Amino acid sequence: MAPRHANDQRVNLPFTCRLAQPLQIGQTINIHGKINPDGKRIELNLLKGDSELAKGQSQALLHANIRIDEATVVLNSFLDGKWGDEERVANPFKAGEDFDLRIRCLDGFFEVRLNGEKVHEFKYRSPFNETEFLQVKGDCIVDGVHWGGKLYQVPWETAFQGQQPLKLGSRIELYVIPKGDRWTVDFIAKNKETLFHFNPRMAEKKLVRNARKGGFWMKEELDFEGDFPFQLDGGATLVLINETEAIQIEVDGRRVCSFKHRATNPISDYIGFRIDGPVEVTNMDFQYPQ
Repeated sequence: MAPRHANDQRVNLPFTCRLAQPLQIGQTINIHGKINPDGKRIELNLLKGDSELAKGQSQALLHANIRIDEATVVLNSFLDGKWGDEERVANPFKAGEDFDLRIRCLDGFFEVRLNGEKVHEFKYRSPFNETEFLQVKGDCIVDGVHWGGKLYQVPWETAFQGQQPLKLGSRIELYVIPKGDRWTVDFIAKNKETLFHFNPRMAEKKLVRNARKGGFWMKEELDFEGDFPFQLDGGATLVLINETEAIQIEVDGRRVCSFKHRATNPISDYIGFRIDGPVEVTNMDFQYPQ
């Protein structure tokens, strides 16, 4: 299942929008939904000059033609009235199935991820931050189009909204790309104790949850549902939900485990958030109840 976002909104195809601000290094464009049962092609264009590739002075800084019927993705550019050299990669998308496409702007190239897996680096042929329009076409239902994020420098630590405790019902959504064996996500108390510690261990395929109080680690929790949800260099959407009895943990829209609160008062004790270790974070979304 493709990951879902709390602010998803289905869009009609063809879909074209003008970007309100220039793209920046570290930002990601994410399109996800479901391919039609008889779907053959999906197309994404990052355009400059006009909202339609065939008109006027329009240029495609990136043209991604996802060919379901050929199991291939063709990447190219259309600059100064000419197509460039094609770059082709294998396409894992299949007709009738969910899909997740991500284009990430990095130093010197677009990083292309299909269903969380990095498949290609498309070197810039024209400045990426000159993109004016995003266009999506093809044989699919698009449940969400999102862009934003940045390069988070890990370790990353922040207080929750307004320097206030994390409310019940709050959701923290992260897009993570594990780069090494052990990385961590922590909820921190006012006295700097770690009240929630989430530690995926890639080599052991363990999801360790714990808390550290009074200078000592408490008893670990290790059980989880289904298969181990992370893979090295594979992108995944991690969601943490602060509920009445426990913190619920979801990965790519699937509940995998929980952690019963060891905080004295889960309504007021969680005041900060920290992520550390060999992991890239390209999106961080804090969703607070009204």
